[in-house]
Amino acid sequence: RHGVTLLPIGLHFIPAAARLARRNGVPAVLGDGNAPPFAAKSVDIVLASQVLHHLPSAVATRWLARFDQLARRAVVLADLERSRLAMAGVWAAARALGMSRTTRHDAVLSLRRAYTRKEFEALLEGAGVRARVWRRRWARLVAIWEPSAVSHQPSAKPQG
Repeated sequence: RHGVTLLPIGLHFIPAAARLARRNGVPAVLGDGNAPPFAAKSVDIVLASQVLHHLPSAVATRWLARFDQLARRAVVLADLERSRLAMAGVWAAARALGMSRTTRHDAVLSLRRAYTRKEFEALLEGAGVRARVWRRRWARLVAIWEPSAVSHQPSAKPQG
């Protein structure tokens, strides 16, 4: 549409997940966010969705700093926002839709592990990233930023 060709590359920790991505036409490499197999400023856009709520804050902060180091043009970050209303809502919706007890439990657990907006902002700050955080429908947080020209290390401890 704008004369830009995107080539997604999946980063997977689990070999089976990488194989599945490749079988479905998405190039994938093995690695993890602590030491992704890419050089600094070697990726145009880093997109991380539904990842941070799986990570403790110190690890999330390191990953955010690394995303900033990898990206040349932009970093797009989207994740869940922790809230009691969202937890109750997803549990009720999953029950009404006849989803299994395991699925209901996992959905609520993901929201319970998610960060609040204030915590999300503190993670970004701890990583040395200046980005605005937007609240989206259905308990979602989004941050988009242009990466810094200089690579930096996260602070020792995120605030919050």
